[in-house]
Amino acid sequence: MNSAGMLENLFLSGLRNDGRKPDEFRNLRAQFHPVDEPDGSCLLTNGYTQVLATIHGPRDSISSSSSSSSNLTVSYSIASFSSLDRIKQSHDKRAFENASKLKSIFESILDSESRQNKMHIGVHVLQADGSVFTTAVNAITLALIDASVSCLDTLIGTTIGIVSDEKLLCDLNGMESGVNGELIVVFAPNLNKLVAVEFDGMRLNSVEILENAIEFGKNTC
Repeated sequence: MNSAGMLENLFLSGLRNDGRKPDEFRNLRAQFHPVDEPDGSCLLTNGYTQVLATIHGPRDSISSSSSSSSNLTVSYSIASFSSLDRIKQSHDKRAFENASKLKSIFESILDSESRQNKMHIGVHVLQADGSVFTTAVNAITLALIDASVSCLDTLIGTTIGIVSDEKLLCDLNGMESGVNGELIVVFAPNLNKLVAVEFDGMRLNSVEILENAIEFGKNTC
């Protein structure tokens, strides 16, 4: 039986392949300040996905920054042993794209003072088993708290999967995300604002399904 058939078959019991309910997250474990050098850091383990986020700064910037730009930089690295996909070129391309996306996402919640100061966010994917990007979002959020960086809101990210165009799953593991991709949802709860919605290999058949999936994602966040 292929992975799609396994997902359908396992979902008939009301539980997923790892025993979770549709709206249930995997076990989360956060370790604050596991690295001494950065101003803030967090090692976040989400099931078998593990991401280390580090914060250097904020530091006073010599050059002034306008309100429409910031002095935030982001790097994103993927350990060669993090998943079965060990093709360096694929990893390099994804790392560059994800760094750019994360920069845009977190610029949106930095306050005016934080935007004017220099700050670097480092993301290191140590283990990948689904929901990697959103685990990175959550790890960065916790690392910013550890570094006492002033922000307009915290960010929460999750992934949504769709089975048979009706059933919705949150926090996808590697097998689930491999069936029909992931819908990535990043939400700012205090601002009640969707900061990012993105399809990662997902195929949708209607706008209604998309709307239901986004609402499901907001509720699980």
